[in-house]
Amino acid sequence: MEKEKHDSDSKTQSKKEVEIIDNVINKLLPQLNIKVTPSQKDSFLISQNDKVKMQFDLYLPEEKVIGEVYVTELPLNSGRRRKIMSDLLKIITFERLKQNEGQGEYKKFYFLTITEEQERELTRPEKINNFIKHSRENSFIGKDAWINVTLKEFGIQLYYFVIMDKKFLADLKLTRAKQTEGMKG
Repeated sequence: MEKEKHDSDSKTQSKKEVEIIDNVINKLLPQLNIKVTPSQKDSFLISQNDKVKMQFDLYLPEEKVIGEVYVTELPLNSGRRRKIMSDLLKIITFERLKQNEGQGEYKKFYFLTITEEQERELTRPEKINNFIKHSRENSFIGKDAWINVTLKEFGIQLYYFVIMDKKFLADLKLTRAKQTEGMKG
C-alpha cells in the first residue's frame, strides 16, 4: 500500500528551496564573482567510490561549489539546530572526501530563511539582493554558538535569505504545526 501524502509533507519547503537556489545561482554567485554554467543546475547527486551517496541542494562541480538550504522558522529550537549541524557535517565530509581524491577546496554555502521583520532586527547587515551575510554580530544561530566557530574554521559561508511572501510564511507555519502534530501521533 502506497503511503498517502498529507498537508504536513515537505513540499512547501521544497518549492521554496528551488526558488532560493535559483536566486543563489542567478543573483548571489555572480556578485561573489563565481561564474555558473546553467546546464549544471540539476547535477546534485554525488557518488564517492560507489560507496557514499550524498545529495546537495546546490552542487556545481565545475565551479567547486556546494551548499544546503534550510527553509525554516526562527528562532531555532534544538531539532532545527541538529538539522543545521547535520547539514554542516555533510558539507565538511563531502569536501574531505574530495580533498582525499586530490580535488582541493570547495566554496561552501549554507542558507537559512528569515522574515522581513527578522531582517529589521539586524545591525547594518551586509546585503546582496535578498541575501544577508551572516556574522557573529548579525546572527540568528546565537552570537556565542559553537556553530560560528565551525563556519569560520571550515570556510562555510552562511547567508540568510529574506522571505517576503506572507502567504508562504503562513503556509510554512501551518506545515510546521502539522509536522509537529504528526510526530506526536
